[in-house]
Amino acid sequence: MHSTNENLREPALQVALVLGGLALLASVFLPYWQLKITAPQYPKGLCVQVYLNHVEGDIREIDTLNHYIGMRPLGDAAKLERSLSLAGVIAMMFVLLSAVFYQGRFSVLLLLPVAVFPVVFIGDLYYWMRDFGLNLNPHAALSSSVKPFIPPLFGQGKIAQFKAVAWFGAGFYLSSFTSLVSAAVIALRLFGSRESR
Repeated sequence: MHSTNENLREPALQVALVLGGLALLASVFLPYWQLKITAPQYPKGLCVQVYLNHVEGDIREIDTLNHYIGMRPLGDAAKLERSLSLAGVIAMMFVLLSAVFYQGRFSVLLLLPVAVFPVVFIGDLYYWMRDFGLNLNPHAALSSSVKPFIPPLFGQGKIAQFKAVAWFGAGFYLSSFTSLVSAAVIALRLFGSRESR
């Protein structure tokens, strides 16, 4: 029975890695993070969708508002990350594919970057939101009426007179699925191989 489980485990891990790779690829086409701000003058709200390699939504209106409070344009954030994101996804896809065919211990090291990718995304997003919100231009027209702030990473918050709601998008959850698959493969290949000895 034990050997039967071992024989079935690796094919199951390989299928999971393939599914994880497909989920990661699909995540590129979906938003990773979204923010909606509302105020009396914007009852329908203004929205931003952050993808891995670009930002969509009511960018012009939000940049205009940000200009008056001294915040830099949204397009200035994470330029390097956005320019490298597609190459990074391709590299992670290659790693996942390699781990399908190579089950040695080195595959565990290969999968580590994939396993931590969503955490890195959150950390980088928070860094840029903090940097933009806390470093307002003191010479902006309305700088004296707005204190430095950090937009909410998740859930509700307040930005000056605006109410803000932030949430993670489908792209983030797909990449998180890939991360969990990678972490499971790492654990099973490391500790499963020890138990079989």
